[in-house]
Amino acid sequence: MVSYQSSACGILLSRRKPHLSVEERLCSHGAVVFRGGDYDRWDLEMRGGLFGSARTLMTVEEHGSGKQFVRFRVWPRCSAMALVLFVSFALLALGAGLGRARPAAAVLGAVTMLLTLRTLFECGSAMSGLLRAPSGVPAEEWHRKLAHLMSNDEAT
Repeated sequence: MVSYQSSACGILLSRRKPHLSVEERLCSHGAVVFRGGDYDRWDLEMRGGLFGSARTLMTVEEHGSGKQFVRFRVWPRCSAMALVLFVSFALLALGAGLGRARPAAAVLGAVTMLLTLRTLFECGSAMSGLLRAPSGVPAEEWHRKLAHLMSNDEAT
């Protein structure tokens, strides 16, 4: 089983309803966003595609002068359909392999791998969008900053 580490960040905003600000930014870029209910353990969910999405939990600290510090935590979420398809194709590939049908096992294994990669890509896209939205940083600048941080980590 693959485990994911959630990301936690914070940013200063000057709006009264930060989750609406994040939702507005995401929707303005064409993202599919859902709000959590009163008893959900998450505030916003962004769909990355058919197989993956990401959820965020936000809290607000007041800092006076109309400024708010928003802390948010983001984690990936795979759809039930992706898990069912993954398990189905993996079991079919295993069965074909045990039955010595190597070409069928290879094809079914490849489908399983592609499905897994697609799910990871969609979860990552949604997490990137949720992490980028509160600051309003464009994607190109976000990737440039991330590459700079990674190059600094490798240098030390």
